[in-house]
Amino acid sequence: MLRIPPSLNHDTRTHFAVGDIHGNLDGFQKILTHAQLIDKKGNWNGKNVVLAQLGDVIDRGPKSFGAWRYLQKLQMQAKQSQGKVVRLLGNHEDMLCQGYETEKTRPLQKHLKLQKLILQDIKQADVQAVYHDGYYTYSHAGFGSEVLRRTIEKIEKKNPSWQDIAAVCNLHFRNIHDPTLQVSRKEHPYLHQVPKRRPGGKHPRGGILWEDYRDLSQSVEKKEEHFAGPQIVGHTTNPVHYIRSVQSGRLICIDSKILLNCLSYLKIDYQQGRIEKICRSRYIRTWKAMPIYVCQKGQTPPWQMTWQNSSRESAE
Repeated sequence: MLRIPPSLNHDTRTHFAVGDIHGNLDGFQKILTHAQLIDKKGNWNGKNVVLAQLGDVIDRGPKSFGAWRYLQKLQMQAKQSQGKVVRLLGNHEDMLCQGYETEKTRPLQKHLKLQKLILQDIKQADVQAVYHDGYYTYSHAGFGSEVLRRTIEKIEKKNPSWQDIAAVCNLHFRNIHDPTLQVSRKEHPYLHQVPKRRPGGKHPRGGILWEDYRDLSQSVEKKEEHFAGPQIVGHTTNPVHYIRSVQSGRLICIDSKILLNCLSYLKIDYQQGRIEKICRSRYIRTWKAMPIYVCQKGQTPPWQMTWQNSSRESAE
């Protein structure tokens, strides 16, 4: 199995994660309201916590432009209160940046305006490809082994950590979307995709914007070689429209079909040793919190063991 050294920098603040929005700004705001991250006027109220949004903000729903602008606003407001809003790119934004007409009903002028807005945020590093909090790695669709190996090969450092991998991915990611550099997308394995993905297949090569959760989850359950490190992903919708996880949260997929008003978010409380999914179905309009991992009395949560190992290894 791929072994990646633990990161030395750990963000132990409470983390909230939200999956694909797809233009459903109203649903997204309902999620943030329930999580107490915004006030009645829609402004940041999360103090110093971290909110990670995993991409696919645009397309399909009615308010793609508004959802993108709203995340920009929250990101600025969170900084002012020592909080953090992490914005990751999804395959829909990436396709729009390449010039594809991702939403047929969007007028051309608005289409180009949104494309320019996204490219500007990428250039300013307000939007990234990968985020690592010291334990979990967040990306739109996830890292399979082949993509991960080929990414590590591009890092000029022995035994790179996940934070090293995230930093290099984000640098290359910005270069790819900078028209003045004319960088070929083929040079970057984490954007690799095959024309026809096979759910559950043994060769997951979708790249971090196109990977399939079903491939990754099978890898974890079978303890196969092509999975390394705890990950939080979106992208792959769930037939029952709920957050899914395997092995007590080693892999979590948080895309739960927001366009059908199946609202959900993930809460990671590193201090209390608890990970839970909070969901509201389209039929039952009450919110329900369901634990994914709860640290029992006398136990050490997996992230504490990871951080202790990293400190020990750095001291050696």
